Amino acid sequence: MRLRASSIPTTDEPLLSYRVWASLYVAAVWFFLGMEWLFFVTKPSFLSVLPWGERVIPLGAATLPVLLAGLSLLGLVWLVGRSMPTAGLRCASRWLLQLPPAFVLLASGLLLVDNFTHTLFGWGIRSLDRSRLWYAGAVLLAGALIYVWVGRMAATLHTNARSRQRWARSAAALATAAGLAAVVEVTFTSSAAATTATTRTTKGRPNILLVGLDGVNADHMSVYGYTRQTTPFLETLGRESLVFPNAFSNGGNTAGSLTAILTGRAPTTTRVIYAPDILRGRDTALHLPAFLRALGYRTGQFAVRHFAASVDFNMRGAFDVVNNQSRAPGIPGAQVAARLGPGRFLFDQVLLRVRARVEQLAGERGSDPFEQVTETLGAQFGDETRMLEVTRFIQDSNEPFFAHVHIMVTHGPKFGPRERHFSAGMTQDTERIREFYDDAILDGDAYVRDIVDLLEARGAFANTLVVVYSDHGARFQTNVRLPLMVRLPGGARRGRPGVTAQMIDIAPTVLDVLGIRAPRWMEGQSLLGEVTPCRPVFGAISTTPEPTDGGGLATVVAGPPFYSLGVATLVRGNRWLYLKVDHDPPDAHGGRVPTVPGAETCEPFEPEEAKRILIRHLRSKRYRIPASFERRG
Repeated sequence: MRLRASSIPTTDEPLLSYRVWASLYVAAVWFFLGMEWLFFVTKPSFLSVLPWGERVIPLGAATLPVLLAGLSLLGLVWLVGRSMPTAGLRCASRWLLQLPPAFVLLASGLLLVDNFTHTLFGWGIRSLDRSRLWYAGAVLLAGALIYVWVGRMAATLHTNARSRQRWARSAAALATAAGLAAVVEVTFTSSAAATTATTRTTKGRPNILLVGLDGVNADHMSVYGYTRQTTPFLETLGRESLVFPNAFSNGGNTAGSLTAILTGRAPTTTRVIYAPDILRGRDTALHLPAFLRALGYRTGQFAVRHFAASVDFNMRGAFDVVNNQSRAPGIPGAQVAARLGPGRFLFDQVLLRVRARVEQLAGERGSDPFEQVTETLGAQFGDETRMLEVTRFIQDSNEPFFAHVHIMVTHGPKFGPRERHFSAGMTQDTERIREFYDDAILDGDAYVRDIVDLLEARGAFANTLVVVYSDHGARFQTNVRLPLMVRLPGGARRGRPGVTAQMIDIAPTVLDVLGIRAPRWMEGQSLLGEVTPCRPVFGAISTTPEPTDGGGLATVVAGPPFYSLGVATLVRGNRWLYLKVDHDPPDAHGGRVPTVPGAETCEPFEPEEAKRILIRHLRSKRYRIPASFERRG
């Protein structure tokens, strides 16, 4: 390929005007984010449930932080270049000015090619092995060609006044659109403070440890009377804790359940049922971690990405550290992104996609969230890493701290426990073998013990509130009893209250321990006070998830009026009902929850009554109920 003399900078060429470089960079950023926005908007994603008019705003908003960061860098390099005393140094500055637009275009091309090959041929960067170096070499060659092309375009614009003006006006219009979109998002996302806290003092406040065992039924835990000793440590901890024998989940999927736990609100309220659902508007700031941060707590979350991490569900200002990565904004662009709504989430997801490809090309495979919940040993590997991360967090934290740890070894459908006790000598040739499940629970119990041992070694356990829960039942059920244990600082209260507990009660209970009244937006009740007898527990289960090319699972978004909500569930007393809302008319079926000692007894409901209760609940949550749902039968 023969290039014109003007395509390569020389010492005789000027630095070119800042408008030229800014115009090229703005165009490159909009192309990059535009292609990514098109990728997300044409597949089940966090944009799927928005009206088309609202799907465009995140595109503009997401470009703003990238524009601010890049244009600031270009301006700095351009000003420094202008002050250079020699033409050679000014030429070197021009070479630096070509890098930002070239890098953005290379990142866009990398994602476009990888998406194309994965879609048509079933392979991409994630599936490379020995050919990885060849692929990386091709990417570097493409980057060099793009770099040269950017130089040619800059030279062409510099010599053509009409084109330069047209590009500058277009760039200004695009930058203005990005700014307006960001203003719209910040306006709608901003809300009244998420907390009612008026002081940041933490003197005397306890540490808070929230530990989850994924997919564990209470009837497989010896602390709840199971014949096999699957939870020896929790039995010991239970002697100085409140152990609730009648607790249920509000979500049949981890995403919906954990969001409910951290917000104290039902999935039908937040509309977070399962990926790709995210919190939107003022809901992004209404959660327990933001409340605790306002009180001066250092917050950390250690959970598998995509399925359980707060950053994947757009919790704004939630955790200082997520899986050993600081969430504090750095560059000015990132500080702006932190204030956005769906635009911020688009910004984060695009950066994550680019970073993942670069790490894979560099040979850093990392942990795959999809493998962690589908492969036998994947969850085990993730838990070992999580234990190291939470250990580092606790050791590096000045008290008080809030640590949320979600353990995956119990997830299934196959299990990879570190030790084989009940399953010794057995082969795991089918899914959900009881002995392997029990060994996984025993392993999860040991993880809880390890964290408590660390706290005791630091002399911090006595002043720590410990909450142990499970997010949903095995096979993603909401109609089975789950573990819920609350150990107050110093073991101040103990016993087995028979009240109906639900996972949205955890957040208000934590605040009650701190002596703070739960805000009105929390829907749960503190389990330390008087609990309404025979409360109905409303739950939500997603439509059938399917694998995505992003290395995870996503809900099949069925569309209005229920989108990712597949089953609305109700438990009251020892009766339950599932209402499949993705059927028209809806399919309803129910049954009994096995009776356990100590659980409160409630008047049973009939199926038609339960159906009406569920429909009223959905209507109160502003779901549009089709007329066919009101028919009897």
